[in-house]
Amino acid sequence: MLAAAGVHHVEPDEAFAAVGYREAGLLIPYRTIAGAALEVSERAFARLRLTSPRPEGAKYLSPAKSGCQAYFPPGLRKLLPPGCVLGIVEGEFKALALVEAGFPCVGIGGISSACPRDADGEPALLPALARLIAEVRPVALAFIGDADTALIPEFSREALKLAKLADVPVKLPRIPFNAPGKGADDLREAWAEQFPARWQRILDVAEPVDVKMTPTRLAVRLLRRETAALEALPIAQKDAAADRLLKFAAGLVDAPLEQGALEGIAAEVFGLKNKWFREAVAQRKKEVDREAERARGEAALEALGADGESPLFFDGVNYWRREADGAFGRLCREDARTHLNVAGDLSKRGDPSPCDAALHSLQVRNRVDYAGPLCGRPAGLHEENGVRVLATKGPAWIEGKPGEAPTVTSFVANLFGAADPGAEHAERQFALFCAWLKLARAAVRNFRHHRPGQVLALVGPANCGKTLLQVEVITPALGGRSADPALFLTGGTPFCADLWGGEHLSIGDKALDVEGRQRSTLRNELKRIVAEAHFPLHAKGRDGRTFRPVWRISLSTNSDPESASNLPALDASFADKIIYLLCYAPPEPFFDEKVAGAREAFARKLREELPAFLAAIDAHEIPPELCKARFGVVEWHHPQILELLEEGDPLRPFEDALESWISQWDSHVEEKTLSTRELFEQLDNHADVSRHKVSSGPKHLGHQLAKLAAKSGWADRLTRAKKRVGGRIQNRPVACWKIARG
Repeated sequence: MLAAAGVHHVEPDEAFAAVGYREAGLLIPYRTIAGAALEVSERAFARLRLTSPRPEGAKYLSPAKSGCQAYFPPGLRKLLPPGCVLGIVEGEFKALALVEAGFPCVGIGGISSACPRDADGEPALLPALARLIAEVRPVALAFIGDADTALIPEFSREALKLAKLADVPVKLPRIPFNAPGKGADDLREAWAEQFPARWQRILDVAEPVDVKMTPTRLAVRLLRRETAALEALPIAQKDAAADRLLKFAAGLVDAPLEQGALEGIAAEVFGLKNKWFREAVAQRKKEVDREAERARGEAALEALGADGESPLFFDGVNYWRREADGAFGRLCREDARTHLNVAGDLSKRGDPSPCDAALHSLQVRNRVDYAGPLCGRPAGLHEENGVRVLATKGPAWIEGKPGEAPTVTSFVANLFGAADPGAEHAERQFALFCAWLKLARAAVRNFRHHRPGQVLALVGPANCGKTLLQVEVITPALGGRSADPALFLTGGTPFCADLWGGEHLSIGDKALDVEGRQRSTLRNELKRIVAEAHFPLHAKGRDGRTFRPVWRISLSTNSDPESASNLPALDASFADKIIYLLCYAPPEPFFDEKVAGAREAFARKLREELPAFLAAIDAHEIPPELCKARFGVVEWHHPQILELLEEGDPLRPFEDALESWISQWDSHVEEKTLSTRELFEQLDNHADVSRHKVSSGPKHLGHQLAKLAAKSGWADRLTRAKKRVGGRIQNRPVACWKIARG
């Protein structure tokens, strides 16, 4: 029979082609009563019985937006003489089993599938079923439920609905609770050749449906038929049935007569006292109401999200909706309710507060731990370190396009000295910039894989184009979003959520106007932000999170000694994390400042050529000598910038004073080992040092020595040591510094 019905096993790819889901299972093709393939929306309709049911319990899957369909087993037409009893059963395999045994039967997807709601939200007989009933005019319909439907009130409600809509008498064949199977197919397998006779007896004593009855009264009537079978159940099954009875009764608290009847059944069959039963039913009623609210919300969301993405997300405070530009906009609760009503017309679904149910379901199902911009990520749902994140806005990516970009290319090349005859390293600087930008774009494009990159520092005269390069080339090349991290990096604020809104962290001259202590903080924070694969996201008034950054950092400053003194100094742990490029004044002005709109016109020209320039950047082959494993490109520091750093080093006065003191040593002394206090006293007595007061005290001196020991040229001359002080009794080691001649 299965072969005749075309039922066969399919792997995920074949299932996807048939029903739109990549899961293995049994494919059940549907046919018309005449035997032709059933088409829905110009596509052959089938259902998939999953090999492994989904976690939420789903065993069958149908194509999206295909609606309810009637299943006509092969051979059904021959079993439909006028005046027959036509069966309607939940499930294709039960329908196949009954037809194979000689009983005409139509399959439906669920107990409510015979009378689904129409376009107006009203129940209507399934069209294919209605046509078959009109053609055959059966003497009755047998609405066949499983054995446990005596404890499922919804079955009685659907039976009454069917009886009213079909205009044909409906009867309910009952499979006893203690039968050797749950459904008709189970009984056919268990009873074998005895099945036809025994099934006919079940049909003969089926419960008639009186359309004047209420669903609850019919449900209690069906249950009364099963008291003897319930009493005969094994202990484990009987306990499960008692739990089902509680749920049954919880739905009838507003029907006192039926509630009383259930109390009698509970006492008679399960030995439950009335008082205990009422309390248990009240508790169960609360659980049922919560489940019903959840189900209403899920149903509303399924309807609203039928096109794919969920209509809203929730971060614990706000709701987020996809807007026309692709980004996510923030909604308060009332706006979210309005959106659900308008988008899904929920106000006509018959429930008192379907919006509240849908919002509650959203809060549970679409809860995200963080919502906001998240550098590198496109707008949408992401998972980072096991945390659900809604990126509310993504980068505006510029794809490279073939073409010419003379304005951008000459602007960048000249900025790094291509037009200056005295620029010795112009070609190397241009190649380094192209390599840095290529790797930066690759890091943003492949945001799921972390790729760190050095700070790009641009140092040159005022108005040479440093900031223009940051704003008009680097920022749009990395997605069009930038943020200024200077306040956070110099310790001015602990909050850094705004940094995560940009792929380009751009620091300018004014932001680098810092004090000596801030300069040190800036360097240390730059080391951290460059090297670490995870970085905090801390917004004011919100719990901090840690995510993987997808950004690049550039800073620009003028090349005068005062401005350069604010640049982060190089030491052994920072030198490989920054590229220092020297910038040059253009051979001629970019535009005539006296002409209105000239600056905007030049910037517009850069933007027009940028796709072509970026195509060349993306295709750029980084020379082997410029490659380095960790960052992809080697660090480099222009010699003139190194001189500026040396001149602007706040340690320089102390370094000069220390050299002056060393030069006064006796000629035979090659090194000295002194504690910081001893050294401070000796330096304070030295005329050149005391006059300039380069150290405020022993503690300050210790910090200066530690910093100086990390500088090139002092690592071998200035080292930590210990010496013993005191007499024979109180002899103890003391931390000292060993200082050697140069």
